[in-house]
Amino acid sequence: MIYSRRLPVAIASLLAVGAGCHPAALPTPQPQQQNYAAAVAALRPFIAHEIADKGLPALSIALVDDQRIVWAEGFGFADPADSVPATAETVHRVGSVSKLFTDIAVMQLVEQGKLDLDAPIQRYLPDFRPENPQGEPITLRQLMSHRAGLVREPPVGNYFEPGEPSLAATVASLNGTPAGVSAGDA
Repeated sequence: MIYSRRLPVAIASLLAVGAGCHPAALPTPQPQQQNYAAAVAALRPFIAHEIADKGLPALSIALVDDQRIVWAEGFGFADPADSVPATAETVHRVGSVSKLFTDIAVMQLVEQGKLDLDAPIQRYLPDFRPENPQGEPITLRQLMSHRAGLVREPPVGNYFEPGEPSLAATVASLNGTPAGVSAGDA
């Protein structure tokens, strides 16, 4: 197979670039070395296929070896309406990657005894009141494992909303939305 042990580094770098790292924070790409040519040659058509198959407007990727970018490229359009191509420096929304950092922070607070994974979430967010027909309290553990039965996207602050509402507005928008689907139904 043409993929090397370094392919996971490319994926991690894709996440970093896609996570909105400021372009100035990225090291300057070095000339592509021959030993990465096979990986790049495999990634380009794979990325093109995924963009077409999933209807993605754009994707930016960087292949990193140790602390050195050996290949970086943008695909698709950063602004499809104006046909502005994506580049290696295009800043993308962080999306679901932020959940990993949030979960790490939560687990550190659990280790310190400052949070309880199984306490009702209202202990920490008293104004968070989704419609809960099951009647059982929603917990941090359920939220972190996607087992709370919340709607996929909040009415305010969802992935597709172009604005930048506050966290409080996003949380408040979940009040009254259906939640509490049992683990067997989720």
